[in-house]
Amino acid sequence: MKKYLLLFIAFYIIGVIIGILMDFTWGETPKSQTDNQKISEAIAEAISAHEADPEAHLGEGESLQQHKSNEVIDHPALSVVADKFSGSQTLVSVPLNDLDNYNQNGVTVTNPGITLTTTSVNNSDSAIAPADPGPSHNLYWTSDFLIQFMARFFNCTYGQTNFEFSLGVGDAILAGANSGFGFRYISGVLKAYVYKSGTFTYSSLSSLDLSFYHVYRAWYNNIDQMVYFYIDGVLVASIAKPSSPPPADDYFELYLKQKQSGGSQRQMQLRSIFVSEL
Repeated sequence: MKKYLLLFIAFYIIGVIIGILMDFTWGETPKSQTDNQKISEAIAEAISAHEADPEAHLGEGESLQQHKSNEVIDHPALSVVADKFSGSQTLVSVPLNDLDNYNQNGVTVTNPGITLTTTSVNNSDSAIAPADPGPSHNLYWTSDFLIQFMARFFNCTYGQTNFEFSLGVGDAILAGANSGFGFRYISGVLKAYVYKSGTFTYSSLSSLDLSFYHVYRAWYNNIDQMVYFYIDGVLVASIAKPSSPPPADDYFELYLKQKQSGGSQRQMQLRSIFVSEL
């Protein structure tokens, strides 16, 4: 009989505890014996602070940092609509489907893009630049400026000195005046350059297979007055802005030169040019 009484008491106590717990609201209890703030209030406060934190999720390996550092931001096709483009920048995807608005020689339209072709005669060249773009297309070195080319080459083997080329902003190669920056292959080496009134500042780059398409990007950052050079999205060089440079006359120029008598015709295939100015 005593055993049954003890079981009854035990079940009764358990029932009382369960009843208390069913009415117990954990979030309405204080955080501790020394802090009367309710747990639910503390949670809401922490969530609000997290949402207001501009550095949230930007740590190494965290979600926003991963999103920022991805080589490709994978949003649905056609999801970037017209009103999302900058209202304060010049954004130009240069049309390459005809040659009417360019000064050029040895250039043909080969959709998509264009092809520059030299002859086999030593020092023959092929080049293209905008036809009289006017002051509105000058580089004044007073704001950010970015240019990007996607190009590949034929009969052009890296390390050989029987050809030259340049991809850049300004008329440094074609006219030899004013200022500019870009990429130049000369004496068997690919170089990043910044140019002012007859003087080049170079940074030599690593070799690459010129027969494949590569994306060449040069970006002038007006905040730190530096030009940054990228190939296929990788930073390969940086060069300081020259002191008090004059404006660059052309927002792009392309140049390919034969450097061998009786050599194979050299070709540059250009798929795209993109220009952005803040």
